[in-house]
Amino acid sequence: MKPLSGCALLLLGARAAFAINFVPTQETQMIDTYPIHYYSFEDEGRRVAYGPPNGWKCTGTGSKLLLEDPKTRQATVEFTALPIPSPGPFNAGSLKNFQTFARSLAPADSQVLAFTETSGQHIIGGRESYTANLSYAFYGVNQTVRVTYVNLDKYCLQIVTSAPAPLFDAFSDTLETSLCSWHWMTAK
Repeated sequence: MKPLSGCALLLLGARAAFAINFVPTQETQMIDTYPIHYYSFEDEGRRVAYGPPNGWKCTGTGSKLLLEDPKTRQATVEFTALPIPSPGPFNAGSLKNFQTFARSLAPADSQVLAFTETSGQHIIGGRESYTANLSYAFYGVNQTVRVTYVNLDKYCLQIVTSAPAPLFDAFSDTLETSLCSWHWMTAK
C-alpha cells in the first residue's frame, strides 16, 4: 500500500512541476518609447508574464521560481505550483493543509510570536486566495514569513515570502506591487 501511495504523490508532484515551467525567459516590450522588461514562463500553452521588482535577482527551475533582493540578501520569495486534487474553490481540507504548512515554516527551536490568516481575492487575476503570516524568534532574530495560496483552477500557486522582521513590511509591499504585473498571454 505504501509504495502505491508514494507513487501517486510522485505523479501529483510531477504534474504540478510542469503546470508552470519556472525557467525564466527575459523579454522586453516597447510601450511608446519606453522599454518594459519582464520575465515569461510557460503555462500549458500560454505564457505567464511577470515583472519582478527592479534590481531583484530572479532564478528558476522547472518547478520553482526564486526572487531575492540583493541589497538585503536575507529576504526571499519562492513561487511553486501545487496540484489541486479536484478543481474548484478551496475547501476545509485544503485550508487545514495550508495552515499546517504555514505553521511548519518556523524552525523547531523557535518561539512563535504571532500567526494570522486571511482569505479573499488575490491581486493575481482576482483569484481566490489564502494567506498566513507567521512571526517567530529564532536565536534572538525575529523573522516573518508569509505564505499565500492562489487558486488558479487546475493548480494553486504557493508564494512564500521570508525576511527579517524589520525588513518584512517594505519587502513584502514591494513584492505585492510587482504582482500586479502577473498576467497570462497566448504562447508565441
